[in-house]
This record gives sequence, structure tokens and C-alpha cells, in this order.
Amino acid sequence: MTENLQDTASLEAGKQDPTIVDNSKEIVNPADITPEAKPNDKQDDKQMEQLKEGDKPEAKKEEVKEYPDDWREKIAKDDEKVLKKLQRLKTPEDLAKSYLELEKKLSETRAKFQLPENPTPDDVKKFRGENGIPEKPEDYDLKLDGGLVIGEFDKPIVDEFTKIVHEKHLPNDTLKTVLQSYLEAKTKAEAETTKFLQDTQQKADAEIQEQWGDKIDENKTKIRTFLENKFGQDEALLLDQAILPDGSSLATNPKLLNKFLNLANAFYETPSDTSSNVKVSEVNAELAELKQMIKDGTYYSNPANPKRMAELLEAKQKLGI
Repeated sequence: MTENLQDTASLEAGKQDPTIVDNSKEIVNPADITPEAKPNDKQDDKQMEQLKEGDKPEAKKEEVKEYPDDWREKIAKDDEKVLKKLQRLKTPEDLAKSYLELEKKLSETRAKFQLPENPTPDDVKKFRGENGIPEKPEDYDLKLDGGLVIGEFDKPIVDEFTKIVHEKHLPNDTLKTVLQSYLEAKTKAEAETTKFLQDTQQKADAEIQEQWGDKIDENKTKIRTFLENKFGQDEALLLDQAILPDGSSLATNPKLLNKFLNLANAFYETPSDTSSNVKVSEVNAELAELKQMIKDGTYYSNPANPKRMAELLEAKQKLGI
């Protein structure tokens, strides 16, 4: 009886004390159960993973301005021009970068060594060496871009110019830039002039073709002969090569060609001088012969020469030649 009572008491105590273990099952204290071991834990898997890795959500940081909004005004003071320039920049760092870039450019363009007022040959050599200036004018590198070449017509000018700029210590790159710009402008101007002359020539040819028809070659030959008889061969050639103010050739101008043709027709249609039986085209030649006889002292050996001279001069005056 006593044993049964003790067993019953022990069982009752075991219900209240979970640390007591029976023969079939170990009883665990709930306080010793970790959060991972709780069978009813409903925590989000993602949050659990973050906790395991120690990745805790960061607290939102309060934004702090590095510079006051009026930093530009403080720098500019009362200078509106400076303020306008600063307003193009977002931060003072931009201002610092801009200054450093400007300083770099200035240092690149600034000569490392400045020539004194009365430089010695060593000073000049040092200055040229540090600034890309050759020792002699002919040592300049004048290989230009874009296929530009210094032609025979420009070469004497460029050579003289190169000597002058070398005395002024002009750097090689600067000289090349100047020559490049000059030849580009010259080439462009020449192309425009050529096109203008071609257009003018085509227009003049069309106008002459319309006026003269199939007599173009005949009329040009007549004008050429007239000019040679009237002014001489060399002078006629000069007139043929003359250039009008607009750049076009005098020899292709329709108005002038028609005027020359009228003069030539009047010249050749003039009848022979009946009193001397000399054609107008031969007047100048015969007069030249008589003048040469005067120089030679044989003019007065023939009494007919003075009379012939008077006839020729009268004919010349009448014909206006």
C-alpha cells in the first residue's frame, strides 16, 4: 500500500515537473528550446535568411547638404558677371575642375623659357628647343593635311615668309596652321574663280554663236589680223590676253568682239589708195621702211621718197591708223 502511494505521488510530481524523464521519452524544458527549434515558428523565410547572414535593414539616413544653396553668391560677392558664370556649375567641385583645366591649358601654351631682352645664341637655342622651333628656317616641317601641297607659284612666297617667322621664333605647329589656312582659302578661291570663268566663257560662246553663226572662225581671224596690222603683233597679243575687271577675258567678251569686228570690216573695206596704189594694210610697213632709210642716210637719194612719205602719212590720217 505504501509503495503504491509513493508511485502515485511520483507520477503527480512528474506531471508538474517537466524535467523528470520517464522510461520511454525524454522531457525537455521549453526554456531550452531555441527559436530555430520551435515547431510553430511562422517567421518569414526571407527574413530568417537575412538574420542568419547578419543582413539587417539599414536605417534611413538623413540627407545632409555638403554646401549651402547660396555658395555661388558667397563666392561672387556683388559681381553679377561672376555669378552668371558660377550658375553654370553644379557644385564647387565643378569650379575647381574648371580652374585646373584652365591652368593646364595655360601651362601648355606658356613658353617654358622666356627670352630675355638681349638673348644670347644659347638663350635662343634653348627657347627654340623647348617650343618646337627648328634651328633653321628650312627645317620646318611643312607637310600639310588634306593633300595640300605648296605649289611652285607659292613656294618663293612661303620660303620668304618662313624666314620671317623663324626670326620671330614661331613654333612649327603654328606655322603649319597658318599655311594650312592660307592654302585652303586660296584653293577655294581659285575653284570659285575657275567656275565663274567657265560659266562666263560658256555664256559668251553661246551669245557669239547666236550672233555670228558659221562665221565665228572667219570673224576671229579677221579681228586677229586687224589687231596685228593696227597695233603690231606683240601689242595685239597683249590685248588678246587682257582681263576685264570681273576676271573674264577681253578676247571672249561679245560686246568687244563685235566692236573689233566692226573696226576690222571698216579697215578691210577701205579701197586702195589710188594715188599710191598701196593697200591700207601695207601703209605702216612702207612707212617703217622710209623711216629706216632716213636713219641710214639713203632717204634723200631718191627724190620720190619725200613725196611718198607725204602720201602715206595723209592716207594714214584719213584711215585713222
